[in-house]
Amino acid sequence: MSVNGMSVERKRSGRSRTHEDQEEITIWEKTCRDLGKLEVVQQEGLDIFAQINKLHELVEDEGPIQSLNVNLGRLYREGDENVSREQKYITHALENLGILIALRDNADLELKRKKRKDSSDSVSSLGSLPTFKKAKSNTHVHDNGGIIPKRSYVAAKTPKIKDKSQEWILAVVLQFLPEKNKYQVEDAEVDENGKRMKYNLPLRNIIPLPEEYALDEISEFEVNHVVLALYPNTTCFYKATVVLPPSKISEPEYQGTYRVSFEDDDDVDRFVPIMYVVDMPKSPKQKN
Repeated sequence: MSVNGMSVERKRSGRSRTHEDQEEITIWEKTCRDLGKLEVVQQEGLDIFAQINKLHELVEDEGPIQSLNVNLGRLYREGDENVSREQKYITHALENLGILIALRDNADLELKRKKRKDSSDSVSSLGSLPTFKKAKSNTHVHDNGGIIPKRSYVAAKTPKIKDKSQEWILAVVLQFLPEKNKYQVEDAEVDENGKRMKYNLPLRNIIPLPEEYALDEISEFEVNHVVLALYPNTTCFYKATVVLPPSKISEPEYQGTYRVSFEDDDDVDRFVPIMYVVDMPKSPKQKN
């Protein structure tokens, strides 16, 4: 998928830019070398096929000659080897370009995350999901005795950790811990060590996301309603205001999304899928 008074958003990538820059330079140099070799091989291929064409012209003029056939066989083998080498360098270059694109996308995503900030009025109470049309309550009730099922996606507010601000992240429910009356959730994103952080959180720090099968039955948030929405191309939720609900979206490519405006985002409207937009939790002061 950059909030008044928001603190800098977490870096969810552990590698430093210096390391990434050096890695990009190294891979780019390899790519340039492969492309240079490819150019040489392609020129050799053109020379080989030019010789083959000349020999074919001789065969047409003078008829089949043993020496010409031998040379043609040799040139065809060289041409076949040349094509294999060309394919190898193209494959290497494409692979390296794919790595460069991934590194650049990661850098752009990290930059976006640095620009995103945590809302000063982010709060700890549980916000309700959009209500089902047939429901009278403004809260989501699960069939399993009110327990959020395993593998359910949720917006989870991370616990207070030294030198790290709290924030709402996309997470998956692993289990309910009845003895602690908490849920164990797992960050949807891997950290720099290739692992996913796990947190034990109280219900007030968890907002279940709408089930995909029930999206058509969920009532929409109205224009100007304050929501918690997943910022595009990140796994973090931030306070936003509904600009247009899904039923008012005319663009075919954005069907099934809300058009929202995030705070401190340069007045740029963004589109967020329905399942990643939930009611903004109320602060303890608001609840009182």
